[in-house]
Amino acid sequence: MLIPRDYFTLQEVLADWGISESELGYVVEMGQLTLSVRVYGSFVVADRKDRPGRCNPDYEGVVDLERRDAMRVLRKPACSVPSFAQAGGVVTTSEGGTDWVVYRDALLVRAAEREHFEATIMAAGAP
Repeated sequence: MLIPRDYFTLQEVLADWGISESELGYVVEMGQLTLSVRVYGSFVVADRKDRPGRCNPDYEGVVDLERRDAMRVLRKPACSVPSFAQAGGVVTTSEGGTDWVVYRDALLVRAAEREHFEATIMAAGAP
């Protein structure tokens, strides 16, 4: 029996799906797959992108990368990222703080995103 999980590592899903790096880059670039990362530390959290957020010095959670940032991280071993999406809101590094460094090998795929991708994109490519 598998342990229920909220997210999987990118390496796990790529192995399960059997897709190449170039296919991964394509589906991320086309907005068909959202990549995530776990962050922790001092972040400003806003429930909507158009509202100012409040600083949370002990924030911890899984946040989504914007498509352009996901593509940058896929092309390099690591990239600095100043903000992330989360449930219609935004999580940013604290004002005056340094950007969060996202490492390629720390990329995640949320369980719900995996299910959606498998049901739509992967199922459409099946014979």
